[in-house]
Amino acid sequence: MALLCQILIILATHYFLICLEFQSRESPHITIYYLDSILTDSEKKYCLELLDSWTTAKKRNIHLRSCKYFYRGGLPYILYIVPDNFTYFDQKNKQASEQFHSENIIDNQFPFVPHITIMRILEAEKFAPHSDTIENMIQSHIEGIWDDPAQDGFTLYSVDSRIQPELQERLALK
Repeated sequence: MALLCQILIILATHYFLICLEFQSRESPHITIYYLDSILTDSEKKYCLELLDSWTTAKKRNIHLRSCKYFYRGGLPYILYIVPDNFTYFDQKNKQASEQFHSENIIDNQFPFVPHITIMRILEAEKFAPHSDTIENMIQSHIEGIWDDPAQDGFTLYSVDSRIQPELQERLALK
């Protein structure tokens, strides 16, 4: 991922790499819904059916549109990229939410925003002077961030955001 290397060089040059944490570049993804850590057999079966129906549905070109931020305490906390087809992902989120009702998971309590996380901003004050440069670099290479923007397969992952960097483990339900 050439873009990530370019950003790392800029950050290392300005000695503030420690104020950022990059998302794993092996798994750029859009989270549809967070499930409970333990699923019943019927929930596992439904997961497989849902994933199969989503994967065999008509493929859609997913294009990445722009950089945005999630804020915490008024400061930018997450830099992410927005796909152009919100409705496509919103429908899948609602479908999973209606089946699994996992509102006890804090991430499911926030409004659903389909996105690809690029980095966590650990020190907003150090990041601020470089934000425009980094946003412009990402914007100019935005299609290269997702190697195959036409591929929209669905995979189930176990994720623990409390661990830094975020733990992501692919699950096999079969």
